[in-house]
Amino acid sequence: LHLAHNPPEPGPALQSFQQSIPLLPKSPDPHLALAHIYIYNQHNLGLASAEFHAAESLGYKLGPREFEQQADGYLYRAEQEFRKWQLAKTAPEQRRYDTLMQRDFERARSLYEPIAGFSNVSRSLERLENDLSSAEQIREARARARLEAARKKSRYRRWR
Repeated sequence: LHLAHNPPEPGPALQSFQQSIPLLPKSPDPHLALAHIYIYNQHNLGLASAEFHAAESLGYKLGPREFEQQADGYLYRAEQEFRKWQLAKTAPEQRRYDTLMQRDFERARSLYEPIAGFSNVSRSLERLENDLSSAEQIREARARARLEAARKKSRYRRWR
């Protein structure tokens, strides 16, 4: 209830769900709740994945809701990497963030596509496609700028 009314600060809810794990050792519910907190509040996919795995080991079969949550986590991380890629100054840094960004966009897409139409998945897929389109436009602009710089450099050769 605390999390539903105060989403930015999951402290008490997080602690309550962590404390409920030993009290309900055969229930996947605390693990699913923790995964939700880790994805949407702490943006920690590693911890969320561990909680999904724990829920599965207790016999829970992940469904569309959990796939959407995982995809949301990858989309959020890809958008963070997209912003870092845009701000990157050096070519190696740009390549690094571009690789990370593309990988996470693809992971999100592969989780969203089988459940298209569920909850907010269609909107998230649209957002993902818009982000990829923006990235492609930036890539093309950077390539044009590199070509233009190379052309200018070749025009002004020093003759000996």
